[in-house]
Amino acid sequence: MGIWKKMGKAVGGAIVKTGKWTAASIKKKNLQNRVERRILDRFKKNQLKRMIKEYHLSGPELPERGYYKKSDYVDYAYHHFKLKTVIQWAKKHNIPIKDIMDEYIREMEAIERQYGVSKESKEEDRKHGVEEIEVESEEFESPQIKNYGHSSEVSSKRSYYDETFEIILREIENYDRVIRNMRKITDEREFQNILIGFLNAKFPDFEIIQKVDWRADILINGKYALELKYADNPNTMDKGVREIKDYKKHTPYVAMIILDVGDLHPETLRRYIEYYEEEGAKVVVLHGKGGRRKKKVREIRVRY
Repeated sequence: MGIWKKMGKAVGGAIVKTGKWTAASIKKKNLQNRVERRILDRFKKNQLKRMIKEYHLSGPELPERGYYKKSDYVDYAYHHFKLKTVIQWAKKHNIPIKDIMDEYIREMEAIERQYGVSKESKEEDRKHGVEEIEVESEEFESPQIKNYGHSSEVSSKRSYYDETFEIILREIENYDRVIRNMRKITDEREFQNILIGFLNAKFPDFEIIQKVDWRADILINGKYALELKYADNPNTMDKGVREIKDYKKHTPYVAMIILDVGDLHPETLRRYIEYYEEEGAKVVVLHGKGGRRKKKVREIRVRY
């Protein structure tokens, strides 16, 4: 074989190896990005705010909606902190991430088995921003709860992660586009009927019932409790904190679905959202046209 042919084969082999290590690094980085977001989602909003403040960062800008949601702080932290920092904070504040880290370890090991580890692959990892993280599964607390149906097993102010629950809430949040364009929604019962129709269409295989015996507005698959709030006066919103505490005795998966009809000041609405999240509930805000029906007053004629 001529020298030029040998050189051509050597160069071609090097290109193939480099391409392989690049693919491995991209997979690792995508995995780390996904893991970081999942961990951040388990922080409470106040924990995210405290972490941002401790690192002397300004925090997210106020969105056009006029109030902050937890997702605003999750997005901000995701773009300003490394995965290693987020893991350390989770451990420091006893945020249960063992299931996430178990999955991370398995997937990272699978990538390394598939592509191998070498000096060149590590150099490629550095180019793509893959962090070197040494973790052991035993370092992290498991988030699973046994017998969550008993109040002694459920902390009323603790929020637990469940992927199905997150999917349901994300779909409800996306439904905001439809709600905005609807005709006037007159009260909470009408809001509930609209949402029930949407959920049945979106999740036909789920068990979705209204008004369970412990009075959550909607219960999905026997454990995801949705309480609806027609946000046109503080008295309606005030009941939310007590309701969350009551529902947490039955399930850790509680969400407040708020219909903002524009009658509450944005600052007032923001405070209620924070109250609900502090009690461990997830919060989704939808926006629609409101206006309760006026009760008809019967005219009584008096004969003299």
